[in-house]
Amino acid sequence: MRRSFVFRFVFSILSVSLCVSCSNPNEAEPAYTAPDAIQDFYVYKPKDSVDAPSDASATLADGVGADGIADGFLDGMTLGDLPDDDTMTAADTGPEDGAPALCAPGGIKGIVCAPNAQVFVSFAVITAEVHNDCTGGKPWSKQVIADYGGAYQIDDVPPGIVTLTFEKGAFKGSAPVPVMDGKVTDLTGAATKLCFKATGVNIAVILGDSDHIETLIDELGFKYDAFDPGTSGTVKSSAAYKLLTDPAKLAKYEVLFINCGGSLQAMIEANASITTNIKAYVEAGHSLYASDWAWPFVEWPFPKAIEFYGVDNDFTKPEPQKPGPNQKVGPRQGPGPTLTEKKAGTPAQKIQGSFVDTGLVQALGMQSTTIYFDLGTWVVIQAAGTGTTTHLLGDIQAKTGNWGSLPLAVSFKPGNQAGKVVYTSFHNIAQKDAGGSVDDIKAILSYLVFSL
Repeated sequence: MRRSFVFRFVFSILSVSLCVSCSNPNEAEPAYTAPDAIQDFYVYKPKDSVDAPSDASATLADGVGADGIADGFLDGMTLGDLPDDDTMTAADTGPEDGAPALCAPGGIKGIVCAPNAQVFVSFAVITAEVHNDCTGGKPWSKQVIADYGGAYQIDDVPPGIVTLTFEKGAFKGSAPVPVMDGKVTDLTGAATKLCFKATGVNIAVILGDSDHIETLIDELGFKYDAFDPGTSGTVKSSAAYKLLTDPAKLAKYEVLFINCGGSLQAMIEANASITTNIKAYVEAGHSLYASDWAWPFVEWPFPKAIEFYGVDNDFTKPEPQKPGPNQKVGPRQGPGPTLTEKKAGTPAQKIQGSFVDTGLVQALGMQSTTIYFDLGTWVVIQAAGTGTTTHLLGDIQAKTGNWGSLPLAVSFKPGNQAGKVVYTSFHNIAQKDAGGSVDDIKAILSYLVFSL
């Protein structure tokens, strides 16, 4: 039975319809299991679970510094109270009576979070590094992977100032963390969490007509540069066109988001270098997210990664009297009401989605959700190509018949050194007006964003 989960944000939820055409300090600790107080901070919290502790509403302004580390953590101790890594020795952390220091190993436990300090990052990679007398003068490092709720613990850490690095996909953060002799440094509290910086990754967003992934990026707390795509008749003078036709400018951004929009066809058709530039951009290690009508920005550079329904490079839509599935026209043929029908009160198309990505199932705590498409002519994926991962399948049933269970969200890497490409047929626009779950969509897309 599906469990209902709440996806928490500190920002207000936008009421826009989903439009789819477009961690005992003095004793050795047992194997780490996140206590209830930590689990209560998880983003994907059951509605029937206990209320969050009082610090659940803490924000960056309540104690998390701009560098992503809380001010005055460890009971008021600040990093300034401790010696630098290269000067801290065993004697600095040993008994005050002058007895030989034991360099008893300690530990670090924490939760990886987005810049807003409220959204936690599943399966991030955390690395601890230290180099001092307690390591025998040699570099010491250890790496662990956070669990589905972003929680982690690193044991047997030599005492000293430890450099803690946390990363997930293109997103990376780092901070100096003090580990005391034989004690565990706890970074799980609202005032001690280590979060990604708002400016820790350079993000570019090409704005859209009916999709607004930037609203989610705003809520996560990241900064980005927005580029207007113009209209079909003004694309060549638009900021988005100038970005995509300038490889040097494009390369300044680690992640590129392309919203669904009506002028995208004219843009990619106007200059063949856009396809070449995006291909080189991803192959150089940068990542790309595209949704719905932005499909050619994925299909043209990487034609074998995704098999779209119909003719992959055709922008033709099926005739109203001959709706899809139609293999003779382009992939913009997903079922749903026309704009006229929507205005007349025709209900949105319901698609029952099943998560086939086990990591996504663990992170969200559910196996399925219903996605609502309040307009038709959304892009349909027929199959994932070799090496492409399907995250979500949708059972597409329409008046024209059952299309079967087809991918709604996929990702791939076109090479070992390449970046990641994520494509979704649905949008980051609230489904509230269509009767869908806003929380589910945000949870799914947040998971996918942090995989880039």
